[in-house]
Amino acid sequence: MTFEEIKQELVKRTKNVHSCVDGLTLLLKSNTYQDILNTAKFDFVWTITKGILTAKDLEEWFDPDLLIQNNIYISGEHNVSKGTTAYFLGSSIGNVYDTSRVYAFDNSIINAYDNSFVCAYDNVEVNRLNDKVLVNYTYNGNIYTEADFNSTTKEIFSN
Repeated sequence: MTFEEIKQELVKRTKNVHSCVDGLTLLLKSNTYQDILNTAKFDFVWTITKGILTAKDLEEWFDPDLLIQNNIYISGEHNVSKGTTAYFLGSSIGNVYDTSRVYAFDNSIINAYDNSFVCAYDNVEVNRLNDKVLVNYTYNGNIYTEADFNSTTKEIFSN
């Protein structure tokens, strides 16, 4: 697909999920792949959970180096540190350190250290490697702390 075809597909998807005017305006003004990623990062969680962009789209439409420059990982193992915000999708593995903030989707695996924050969606596996890691899980549109999520999923799967 050409850049313009990708942009038009994203505009269509954005309109279909009733995006905010700000996000749609940013997307319409996009002239580069970087502009599109900046627009997606404006509210990345919403962009991914509403299906506007998927790991497959990112892999097919964007240069891997551009994704890495934007801390968006869809495969392989990557280290994130020093207060960085990063996004893990697909089958990526993240090692997260030093007060970093990570949003993880699909089947990612996150190994979290230090004072990291992880917000996990879908089937993400989070390994808390010390007690200073904050993890929130999203299930059926609800956000749970780790303790709440574990007790809720036990109730769901035991019924």
